[in-house]
Amino acid sequence: MRFWPSPGYNIAPGQDIATILNTSPAAVTLTRWGLIPSWAKTASIGYRLINARIETLHEKPSFKDSFAGRRCLIPANGFYEWKTNPTTKTKTPYFFQLKSGDLFSFAGLWETWNSPDGEHIISSTIITTEANETISHIHHRMPLILKPESYTLWLSSQRTHYRDLLEHMICYDSNDFTFHEVTHEVNKPSFDNPDAIKEI
Repeated sequence: MRFWPSPGYNIAPGQDIATILNTSPAAVTLTRWGLIPSWAKTASIGYRLINARIETLHEKPSFKDSFAGRRCLIPANGFYEWKTNPTTKTKTPYFFQLKSGDLFSFAGLWETWNSPDGEHIISSTIITTEANETISHIHHRMPLILKPESYTLWLSSQRTHYRDLLEHMICYDSNDFTFHEVTHEVNKPSFDNPDAIKEI
């Protein structure tokens, strides 16, 4: 959920999100959600790279260089997951947040891309992991959400080995989260107002 420069309640891929880059950790930078690798021919690839699976990101050509040296934090105060009905295949959206209501940060990666016509884009992706016990009731995956004590290490500009870095990450656990059902209107990117996160 975008908190700067204006509130956002239903951020969609391709839109700008507030991001803290490891090269400028004291500032907030707007990045396009959906990572565009430096070698990409077109920016449209970003719509397929809005998430990076933590289990394989150190191997995937689209993510491994960014993971090694271009990590970021993406501040938010909540996120959506959809529960699929196995019979009807319909999806019901739920909004997740910390019980405290505090802001938190997704672990992410970022990249810069220059188009053939000179356009310069900074983009980002959100890292996902296996869902914790609370979220697994709704969906099998979730964003990787770091506790503040891991921010400094995650934002280090040094190239860090995959296992060494992840072993020292401290994440929120199941008991820290609460969730509720929200309106199906959140399936529409244009539906971006406080009603999007209200319990129904």
